[in-house]
Amino acid sequence: MTLSQQGRLRMEALITLGRLDDAGPWWSRAAPVELPPEPECLLAPPEAPGGIAVPLMGVLEVRIHPGHLGFGLGDGRRDGVIGSWQRLADGSDWDPVSLLVALYAVPPVTYNLDLPGWMPTIQLSAYIRRLPAPGPLRVRLAATDVGGDRIDQSAQVWDAKDRLIAQSTQLAAVRVPAA
Repeated sequence: MTLSQQGRLRMEALITLGRLDDAGPWWSRAAPVELPPEPECLLAPPEAPGGIAVPLMGVLEVRIHPGHLGFGLGDGRRDGVIGSWQRLADGSDWDPVSLLVALYAVPPVTYNLDLPGWMPTIQLSAYIRRLPAPGPLRVRLAATDVGGDRIDQSAQVWDAKDRLIAQSTQLAAVRVPAA
């Protein structure tokens, strides 16, 4: 699939589809991200710093671990991890297509590293592993390596039954301060 704008290729996607079920894994090392209860996590606002509207936050309810919000509160850890609870704002259950949004709907992990700003995606691979159970999702977004004006990060999503149901790997551009 391709997306063109004004005669120029802007995006190219390769999609492989298969049949999903809701069975748990035969074996997994992936432990769900540890989060405080939902009410203790901070609701992501519909506007980014500077008053820039983030329409996606009207579709999702994202509650971020307060200890991962050093960028918004002036303190917190700077470990390259942002964990959150996510629900669809209209109360509907998650499906395979909406899980693609969950993989991408957390503030950029660079914010946790004091590198706020635009982080354009260069490449994104997403994997939907199984059908989600009804209820909220837990999402962990973690940076692996930052350098050369690039960052790679991974996202993992667990459903209400604590099963890893989706994951992604992303390579993006980032502005790293001069040494």
